[in-house]
Amino acid sequence: MDVAMQPAGALLVGLMAAQFLVHAAGWAMTALMQRRADGPEGHFSLFWLALAAALALQLAPESSPAGALAEGLLLLAALAVHRGLLRFYRQEAPDRVYAAALALAVLALGAAAAGLVPVPAGRAVASLLVALTALAGAATCWVNGRARTRTLSIAAGAAMVAVAIGMGARALLLATQPAHALPDLAGASLLNAAFSIALFFLAGLFNLAQIRLVLGRVLQHLMAQTQRDALTGVANRRGFMMALDAAHRRAVRDGTRYGLLMIDIDHFKRINDSRGHAAGDEALRGLAIQLQHTLRTGDTVGRLGGEEFCLLLPGCDIAGAHGLAERVCRKVAGANSITVSIGVALADAAAENAEQALARADAALYRAKNEGRNRVIVSGG
Repeated sequence: MDVAMQPAGALLVGLMAAQFLVHAAGWAMTALMQRRADGPEGHFSLFWLALAAALALQLAPESSPAGALAEGLLLLAALAVHRGLLRFYRQEAPDRVYAAALALAVLALGAAAAGLVPVPAGRAVASLLVALTALAGAATCWVNGRARTRTLSIAAGAAMVAVAIGMGARALLLATQPAHALPDLAGASLLNAAFSIALFFLAGLFNLAQIRLVLGRVLQHLMAQTQRDALTGVANRRGFMMALDAAHRRAVRDGTRYGLLMIDIDHFKRINDSRGHAAGDEALRGLAIQLQHTLRTGDTVGRLGGEEFCLLLPGCDIAGAHGLAERVCRKVAGANSITVSIGVALADAAAENAEQALARADAALYRAKNEGRNRVIVSGG
């Protein structure tokens, strides 16, 4: 039975190591393509590479000095994934703590290899450090990711807590049991085979979680790019309309209103024709900056096209919207060689949809332009 199981056990270990190496290669390619070796992709590649090497070394008996290096590689893998998560969440990495943990593990494993302490005791120290690092990784996932990816953060955090519990138990076993009583991971048993199969699939799921994190960030970045005006940096029409729809739904739900300010640069074609398109672009950027400086928390400014901008003011009354429009009109005229016309509307979410409210603000803007420009007109006023 044992003789027959040995090749099967070695095959399972080989398959897992191959799987981990494929993961490492995939993350390495991603890091190279994005030119971010120090980003989360590079750290995840190191994690899988160290894990593959540690798995191969785990075939040595627990009491074997040759297998002691596996604990060091496990710690390196744990530190790599923790630092990768911090890089992903744009948090500062405690590199001094990492260096101290690695130094402590090297001292403990080196003392064990030199015969100064029992081999299991040296490995116990490294296993405990892995457990603590896994707990730190779980805390990082929960603190930084629960607001945006709550389910994924819980799943990743739970996996790391499970690793911490397992490595903590392993450290306790290594520290308290005599060497001859320790389990031999290289031995043939149905338990080892079941453990290997479970680890094989769990590792694949963990890699999918890593992919989901990074892919989610990439998709968010791409979505932000599609909703941002390249010239001015404010929301483009698509991004503004998404914000407007969301504000309208909240207003319907809460029974509140919101203000809209349609803003147009006066005689913009004259600027382009007389001073060039570069001057026109500079005027657009300058106006966008001024509008952003007027925003309250929760307000949105968007460039709807050409020289036309719009301010979305959730929870604003007509007096507040009118007053803000007058201040914008005065500040633009006082600080620039341009003027603006502004149409103001207060949306009644219970009686009209977002497009109707926007159309009223637009109609008020055209009245302001027809009545001489450089002025504010309130819809219905």
